[in-house]
Amino acid sequence: MSSLRGVTTASTELARRLARPWRAVFVLWALVVTLATHWPRLEVGSDTFPAPDKIVHMITFGSLVVLLRGTRWIARLWPVGLIVLAWTVLDELTQALPVLDRTFSAQDVAAGQIGVAVTLAWYWALSPIGGPANRARLGYRAFVVDDLLARPGAWIVVAGAGAGGAVVVGAATGLIAHGAGAGTMLPTSIMAGGFAGGVAASTAALAEAARRRGIVLEDVRPCFACGNPCREVAVAGDGRGDCPACRTSFHAGQWAPPMLLPLRVAARGTIPAILAGGAILLGALAIYGLVLGLSIHLTAARSLLRGWHALVPDMQLVVDMALIAVALAVSVRVYRHRQAPLYDGQHRRCRCCDHLLAGAVVTRGTGRCSECGTMFARFTDD
Repeated sequence: MSSLRGVTTASTELARRLARPWRAVFVLWALVVTLATHWPRLEVGSDTFPAPDKIVHMITFGSLVVLLRGTRWIARLWPVGLIVLAWTVLDELTQALPVLDRTFSAQDVAAGQIGVAVTLAWYWALSPIGGPANRARLGYRAFVVDDLLARPGAWIVVAGAGAGGAVVVGAATGLIAHGAGAGTMLPTSIMAGGFAGGVAASTAALAEAARRRGIVLEDVRPCFACGNPCREVAVAGDGRGDCPACRTSFHAGQWAPPMLLPLRVAARGTIPAILAGGAILLGALAIYGLVLGLSIHLTAARSLLRGWHALVPDMQLVVDMALIAVALAVSVRVYRHRQAPLYDGQHRRCRCCDHLLAGAVVTRGTGRCSECGTMFARFTDD
């Protein structure tokens, strides 16, 4: 019983450390969203400068999925998605209370739920895939990013980059639109995209900075389940061992820096990925063209077309952005699916020079290519 208690404590302490900043940011963001959507008689934008209301709803509720997932209060992803989907409805219904002097908008609900759906699509696109070697590579990266985001300074950088991206992109597009005599809705709407771009770029930059700065896991060899150092733990001849704190099995090769593929090899899955994403966009265009053509003869098609044109412009932009985002998610998933076998087979053929590794010397589950010296890990016995 004491051994089981130790396992639970070790894993729980790591989970709490990693989740603490996520919980703080989630609570803060949830309060900001609730106050902003329920402030009495709040008017954002004007006829001259329309507010990107629907795009903001899309990004806001999509980000709530990410933050709620990061809190680790809910173990599985699908309940997180359901909670935020319900949140979009409840948030809009409560805005219609007479005391607030605001109105219910079905398009706001739809925009928020589209944001949730797109976020879930990207979780699917980036979820673990492949066999033991590829999953170990992904586990390494996930641990590094989680460790990085457990530090408050990383969140300050992410928030600052997001705000900077919104200001820079919004100002640039505003100047371009003003010079061209165009309307002002696109520049104000695209500021939300600038914020999201700034957050994504800063997160990627922080992860790369962490790798370069030396979050070299080989020095400590932390257990990915509980964070306990495993460098001094004895491993078997096949490279396997057990964490002394939580008894999670590990492989000595899981702490090697993420395996990289040469460009010529990494590009192999590019064309199928592009075709998969392109098929979704072409399918959407084909459906629109079909509805447009049938609208001459069918009342239902005319109703669908009128419904589309009845949407406010930034809601139409939300749908367009969502289609592109989902197409990109499918492309990423297809690309990762094509790349996974290359990583999983890196103990049979060198991932860099394609040299056969059948006769390579393997010590404690790892070895090096005799031709180019590239390190590999053997996670299976084949």
